[in-house]
Amino acid sequence: MMGLRLTRAIGITFLFTGVVLSAAPDPSWIVITPGESIQSLVNLYPTGTTFYLKAGIHYKQRVVPKSGNRFIGEAGAVMDGQKVTPYAFETLKSCPAA
Repeated sequence: MMGLRLTRAIGITFLFTGVVLSAAPDPSWIVITPGESIQSLVNLYPTGTTFYLKAGIHYKQRVVPKSGNRFIGEAGAVMDGQKVTPYAFETLKSCPAA
């Protein structure tokens, strides 16, 4: 069963598995619960980190991954931009200028 989807692929240099797991995550993965800022955690950890999104709705998240980051969703993990965030995953090239 596929989980999260890559919604914009321009210049993507990271691996996005889109895998949904019902088993416990690997202890080396960074677990993200609904309500936490995914981008803040991406910024804290090095390239190549695997992030595990717990089940629930992750609202208004916009993520600019680092090279080699992987995002794995637990069964029931949903990213909902609520028409505020047009894409869940973007690259620096695809982000509007700040």
